Amino acid sequence: MRKRYLLRVPLVVVMLIAVGCARHPSLTPASSDADIGAAAAAVRARHLEGGEAMWKELAAMLKPGMSVRQMKRVLPPLPTETEKEGMVLKYVPILIHREPGFTLSYHVEKSLGVLADVQGEESGNWDDMILTSPPVVGKRDP
Repeated sequence: MRKRYLLRVPLVVVMLIAVGCARHPSLTPASSDADIGAAAAAVRARHLEGGEAMWKELAAMLKPGMSVRQMKRVLPPLPTETEKEGMVLKYVPILIHREPGFTLSYHVEKSLGVLADVQGEESGNWDDMILTSPPVVGKRDP
């Protein structure tokens, strides 16, 4: 008797991939949070192990004109406190002032970070700032 092996993948993941929103989603600054979340979930489903390739593909989905709030739905920052070897590490987003705007920097994994050029008012809430170019994902010191 031959054994049959079934791939155990959650139905939601299969449906997201089947819908086709995973490959090159046509996200725009006017895209809804639900559309952005679904497209990001489809990319994560193809990269179950995570890693730099997944983060770069997620960053490629973002377009100039999108808000930092939309960017954080696709590229969520690490929690601000993480414990490592008995020490508490703080991962704090940094806003760097550059003419004519700002560069926002934060970690998405312990060794990977995001740099995004943004414009807007420098207030306590950066979520309303607007991307002026697609964000870049690269290696960072943990």
